Order: sequence, then structure tokens, then C-alpha cells
Amino acid sequence: MPSFGSIQGRNDLWLGRVGAESGLVYYKENAQKLTLGERLQIVPNSASLVLNIHDKAYGVRNGKIEREFAISGRGRGT
Repeated sequence: MPSFGSIQGRNDLWLGRVGAESGLVYYKENAQKLTLGERLQIVPNSASLVLNIHDKAYGVRNGKIEREFAISGRGRGT
């Protein structure tokens, strides 16, 4: 099964498809069901789908922002 990233701490879920603004998460066998409002930390295989819709990116280490990057040359249409 191809995956487009990993869902941290949830090996029972599979990230099956990703778009610029959405994605599909699937349950594997014996998965703990998600609840409305539950947050997931997703690490994508590629960030190219989402970088072009943001002005900035952030470098985070141990839960703290270490660096801020301006994103230039994006095809945002502005």
C-alpha cells in the first residue's frame, strides 16, 4: 500500500491520499476509531503540495519554533 506520509503515534492508521488542502486517512485492522475534533500529527513524504499556498514555513525542534522561512516563487495566484 503506498503511503503519502506517516501519522505519528498511530500505526493503526494509514495516510492514503493527500491534496494541497486535504487528505484521506484510513483505518487499518483493529484500529482505534478517531473522534470528532481529535488532532493528528502527520509527517508528509513531500511538502511540495502545501508550500505554494503559504507565505511562511517554520522550522520546529522539540515543539519550539527555531526558524521562520519566507516562501517565495510560489504559484499561489496572488
